Amino acid sequence: MYMRYLGIDYGAKRIGLALSDEDGRLAFPLEELENRGGAFVMETIRRIAVRDKVVAVIVGIPMTFGGVAGFQAQVVEKFGENLKKTVQLPVVYENEVLSTKLAERAHHAVHNALRTHRTGLDRPARMVNASSAAIILQSYLDKIKHS
Repeated sequence: MYMRYLGIDYGAKRIGLALSDEDGRLAFPLEELENRGGAFVMETIRRIAVRDKVVAVIVGIPMTFGGVAGFQAQVVEKFGENLKKTVQLPVVYENEVLSTKLAERAHHAVHNALRTHRTGLDRPARMVNASSAAIILQSYLDKIKHS
C-alpha cells in the first residue's frame, strides 16, 4: 500500500524536509529550504507533496520535556494551518524534542569519521535541518507502526 509521508522541521531561517519510503516505514532527509516567507515556502512544499504523492505532512512541534507548548509551538501551529490549506492534505504534529541535537550529533560523527578515514571528502553536506526532519518523521512512522 502506497503511504509516503513528508516530514518538516520548521525554523525561522531554514526548513528541513524529509520523505518516507513508499511503504511509510523509513524516513530520509530530502532537502533544506531557506525560509524566505510564506508564498515561496508553501509553493515549494506543495510541489514536493504533489510530485512525490504524499498522503500526509508531519510537522515537528517544539514541546518541553513536560509536554508544554511554548511560543515557538504557536508559530509552528500557524505554519501548519497555512500549510494544510495549501497542500490540502492532513497535517499532523509530532513532538520534535531533541531532534536537532540528535541530527547535529550524527552530522559531527559522520564528519569525524570521514576525517579519520581520510576519504578525500572534507565535509559531508550540512543538512542538519533535513536530518532533524527525518528524525521527526521516523518518530511518527514508528508510532503509527506500533498502534
